[in-house]
Amino acid sequence: MSRSFIAAGLCVAGSVAIMIASVGSTDPVFESGPLVEGLSDRVNDVTSVRLALADRTATIRRLDDGSWGVEELSDYPANYERIKQLIVGLGESEVFEAKTRRQERHIELGLAGVENGSPTMSIEMRDSAGGEVASVLIGDLGPSQNVGRRFVRQSDADDCYLAYTPRLPEMDPKSWADRALSRMPVNEVRQMDRVLPDGMSFRFVRDSADSVFGLTGLAPDLSAVLSPDNSGTRSLAGAMTSVVWDEVELLGDEQPTPIEEIVFTLFEGRRIIWTRIEGERRVVIRAEYLPIGEADQAVVDEVTTFNERHGPWVYTLADATMTLLFPPAERLVSGLEPEVGAEAPLGPVAPEP
Repeated sequence: MSRSFIAAGLCVAGSVAIMIASVGSTDPVFESGPLVEGLSDRVNDVTSVRLALADRTATIRRLDDGSWGVEELSDYPANYERIKQLIVGLGESEVFEAKTRRQERHIELGLAGVENGSPTMSIEMRDSAGGEVASVLIGDLGPSQNVGRRFVRQSDADDCYLAYTPRLPEMDPKSWADRALSRMPVNEVRQMDRVLPDGMSFRFVRDSADSVFGLTGLAPDLSAVLSPDNSGTRSLAGAMTSVVWDEVELLGDEQPTPIEEIVFTLFEGRRIIWTRIEGERRVVIRAEYLPIGEADQAVVDEVTTFNERHGPWVYTLADATMTLLFPPAERLVSGLEPEVGAEAPLGPVAPEP
């Protein structure tokens, strides 16, 4: 037999062996693709997101009125942009390398599951009917230690992969809440009324956003010695540009005892009232529109929305924020003694209609 025939025979035998092996193999060919198939097309179907580690959870859900709330904070309004980023980001996550199916290796990849004390993060998303839209486990960083590459698996499957994932979301429920209490620029403030704990009141008014504040309602003898410290009054007005809370709780049936108050009246025809109540650094806030003729409907709607959002809550503010909102009176009024006497020269001043 010639060498050519022997070589040909070996090739045929090899090909047959390969074909037989291929037909008998049950291993699927790995293809990169979405971590959660179809999530990108169902972003708007998601109505609840539950994040879990071994020792804590955060649940954000869509409420009946269409807004989002943080369940662990009695459904306090959530930061919708952050929720959207998480859902869209998970929908865009892709697996790029198959790793293992062996359950005994889940622990070393950080994918043993929340119930097993693993550092796994569980992300579960459901629709309005309670149906599962996504349920994944995100484990340790991959070999490159790149924060955007982690071991992952579906919650109901053993197959583990390396995937491009979004940055892990924070687990503190407060981090998902919209903590902003005010985004009001200083140039919107027309008038400020400060009512101190001893009943003394001061009113600071200006004609336009470009003018300085003046003191009104003073007795003639006081007008000669008192004037607004405009660096202080502008700092107070400027404090309203960005106020966030430290803690939040439902007001419930509590009837808070007011200690002092600051009222910001805006050029647009509404006012925001901050009331410090009993308890360290606790405040309640509400809005009103000015009953001058026919109130602008947009202002009325804004006030209604503000009160629906903030009315049921008591906020605890940081020390620095409280100092900005409720500074000592001598920081606002030049010529005022640091220690106010028992006999207050001014009585309470009601906000102008």
